[in-house]
Amino acid sequence: MPDHRAPPPPPEACLFRPYPSTQKGGTLVAADVRDVETHRQRLASGAYLPGECRRCGCNVLHIHDYRSRLTQVAPAKEAIPIVRYICTNEDCHAHWQILPAFVARWLWFNWPLVEEACVEPPRERAALPTRRPAPRTKRRWRSRLACSARAIVVALAASAEDAVGGVLRTLGLDPSRIALVAAIERPLSAIASLIHHVAPGLRLV
Repeated sequence: MPDHRAPPPPPEACLFRPYPSTQKGGTLVAADVRDVETHRQRLASGAYLPGECRRCGCNVLHIHDYRSRLTQVAPAKEAIPIVRYICTNEDCHAHWQILPAFVARWLWFNWPLVEEACVEPPRERAALPTRRPAPRTKRRWRSRLACSARAIVVALAASAEDAVGGVLRTLGLDPSRIALVAAIERPLSAIASLIHHVAPGLRLV
């Protein structure tokens, strides 16, 4: 039976801003760092140091600086230190910041709170001193997840692991982002990290 449903609307421009070819450096997401404590352990041990520069392949990078990323992390707002490295190749000098997976790029709330607002079923919550997303913010996130995931499907189909590729074949060419999330059955942080890895600048939400 043919599917006569209207296709999902196109995504907002902010969800698709690929890195220009001339950009030196960018953001690397540590997909396995899912909480603040693990993040601080990585910072203290120097374990975030990339093995090589993603731009030129140089295997010597040094800490350039630290920046603070203010984000809403349960149970309260917190400034998360983010380390940036610089490539020592004089012809490159690319800067790479390492973002833990629980911090959502371009959003003030961390991924667990975004997922709670958009994906997880409603449930009773204990009173916590956490600033929850406003209804307008939730509606904006949900409208973005209702948008087309065509660009994401194309990027993942070309580069993702076999397990994800098998899921994509069941979705068709133009599913919504929320349909993609439901099919892959991974946390939003993991899906967003995978998308950023294969297509830097392409956003889930």
